[in-house]
Amino acid sequence: MSVFKLNITNIIFVLLIPAYFFYIALNSFGVIGNFLGGYLPIMMSCSFVFLAFIYLRNFKTNIIDTVFIVFVLYSAVLVFFTAATSIMSQEELYFHISTILYSCVYFMLFKEIDYKSKIFNSMILISILAMIIIVLSSIVNGTLSLSTNLKYGASEEGLTNYQSLAVSFILCAAIYLNSDAKMIYKICISIICIVTLHFIGARSEFFAFIIILFSTGYLDSDSKIKYLLILLIMSIISILTILLLFQVEQFDLGHNRIVDLIMNGSQATSNLSRDVILDEGIEIIQQSIWFGDMNGYSEGRYIHNILSAWQDYGIIGFLIFLFLIGISLKLAVSLVLNSQKQNAQKPNLALSLLLYSVFLLLFSKTYGYLPFYASLGLLTREYKEDYN
Repeated sequence: MSVFKLNITNIIFVLLIPAYFFYIALNSFGVIGNFLGGYLPIMMSCSFVFLAFIYLRNFKTNIIDTVFIVFVLYSAVLVFFTAATSIMSQEELYFHISTILYSCVYFMLFKEIDYKSKIFNSMILISILAMIIIVLSSIVNGTLSLSTNLKYGASEEGLTNYQSLAVSFILCAAIYLNSDAKMIYKICISIICIVTLHFIGARSEFFAFIIILFSTGYLDSDSKIKYLLILLIMSIISILTILLLFQVEQFDLGHNRIVDLIMNGSQATSNLSRDVILDEGIEIIQQSIWFGDMNGYSEGRYIHNILSAWQDYGIIGFLIFLFLIGISLKLAVSLVLNSQKQNAQKPNLALSLLLYSVFLLLFSKTYGYLPFYASLGLLTREYKEDYN
């Protein structure tokens, strides 16, 4: 790998992920204003240019690259065809173009990033600690309160940023937990991460984070039972810490989203609305089976699971996306088995993010969920290092 590639991809990671978290926080605190109307779209666009140059300069494809490129091209053609032949609002066009662009950026970034660099992992640890301080100092009535005036395209994000914050936080945590840091440090960070995710309020990410904790160390552990016991102890300590914090007025239960889900289950506010959206989405699928209807729903009322690919791109796009998931899981298993035969380092980061993402795609996230594309990039990287 060239020094240029190592430096530029790591810098891009910092600018896109932890820096975006800090941008949202500083914007919320009133320290800075909007960055030319929107930090993330500009950074994603600039990053795409650099990453595409690196990707094409070292262009060697495997099956995941090929299917991913087919899915991206099919999606792009369908988006522009729909925009040209029907009435599509500026918000809708921006949403679909940005989904494709961001997916490409994450795929290429994680394919090229040097996540094993000690300097890079030190930066990640500092970023995680800073994120934790920001979150825990921004709690009101038991939930995160970072209100922004960010406008991307013609839509306003506002308080929905908790999901973007959770994704940034989890990606940084996953990288650190798969580093060469001492186990005691990883355990401490894991406990604090669970507590922090609870107060960020992204419920899907909070419950799915256990998948990352499980898969990052289970395969490498000499004693599987011991590792499971460590996970259990970490979970108990995290729960006790959260309960203790709830005794402090700042961290009072209030309107905490995780508590709402635990207490009310299927009757929780967002679950009820998602059930209605799912019914509406299935009607759209039934009416537009072959090519979908990305114009068939109002802003934000897309299906919150893997069927969103069918809703937007029809059965063809949906089958391509399913095939992408299937071959990524097959390749991950192949890499793990191969590493066991050779007694080599296992692709734990790629595997943990893949399992985490696929789980969320099945139950609560759309086909545009960025950690999934990060895991694809990592898998192609591991495949290249393992077989070339």
